[in-house]
Amino acid sequence: MLKSVVYGAGAIGSVLGARLHQAGRKVTLVARPNHVNAINEKGLSVSGIEEYVVEVAASSDPSVVEDADLVFLTVKTQDTKTAAEEFFPYLGDSAHVVSLQNGVRNPELIAGAIGEDRVVPGVVRFMASYLKPGEVEYTWKGNCIIGESTGVVTDRIKQISEYVSPAVETRTSVNIEGEMWTKLILNLINIPLALTNMSFPFGFRDEHLRRITESAWSEGYAVVRAAGIKADFQDLDTWIGLLKDEARRTTWLSQLSPDIRVHPSTHQGLVRGSTDESDYLTGEIIRLGAQVGTKTPVNSLLMNRIQDMLQSASIEYVESETLWREIEGAKSI
Repeated sequence: MLKSVVYGAGAIGSVLGARLHQAGRKVTLVARPNHVNAINEKGLSVSGIEEYVVEVAASSDPSVVEDADLVFLTVKTQDTKTAAEEFFPYLGDSAHVVSLQNGVRNPELIAGAIGEDRVVPGVVRFMASYLKPGEVEYTWKGNCIIGESTGVVTDRIKQISEYVSPAVETRTSVNIEGEMWTKLILNLINIPLALTNMSFPFGFRDEHLRRITESAWSEGYAVVRAAGIKADFQDLDTWIGLLKDEARRTTWLSQLSPDIRVHPSTHQGLVRGSTDESDYLTGEIIRLGAQVGTKTPVNSLLMNRIQDMLQSASIEYVESETLWREIEGAKSI
């Protein structure tokens, strides 16, 4: 039986590890000491759309990857290089590292530490929140997507998909770069939600948040298309259409549990005073836009706003209408 390690088990990694454990997979979580201690004392508590406690193995020692066939890396992008360098000395010769992270740089960063041939790019399309040591909330059911950078569906991709799918639906892609950019564009909602202290999906009831999100997504869409990147534009069109079509949006929201409150990682980091990965999400769109000659006034304003808030001694949220007026002004320049 394959053995796996979820390295950097915060919100997403903990839910992944819990579900792998429930599916009968042999998995160990590597996380911060306070989270590990709580898990080892009382088990890992998962709430939200599922509620249970699992007695899953957990450690803060990177050497636990020694016996792993698969390492699922779930740290934030700014921590990727450090994490890969931590566990590389213990990584088995035949082990593969699967990046299940936000952003588009992670496979390259991991490859710089362990070699390109052992890296499997991936995308996470489910959502989770870290509540406190030993407790996470599974907030949105989704899937994982993995694929080779070459676009070939190899035996290892099939094997990894078969390993994860009983826990979290996993599909293979022949265009994993496009999948990563698609998720990155959708993640452009993170800063608007964090700045306004709103949550997904019911924040979409707010007219100004919808306009802000549509502007950020449309701008990212234009930049990626101008760069010749083959993102899943049909998926993006569906989400943008949901913002514009009131009847469809109302029907969609009515079918969801009223208890769903998804605060993005940007907001979670803001509240905890930890580092933020916006530079690897919104920042990527700004940098790519500059390269291809496509202006990004909306995302640039949002980036400046969140950086100011992160550097502030106190959190002062912005009214959505105020933020929208600022964006309107930036777009008109």
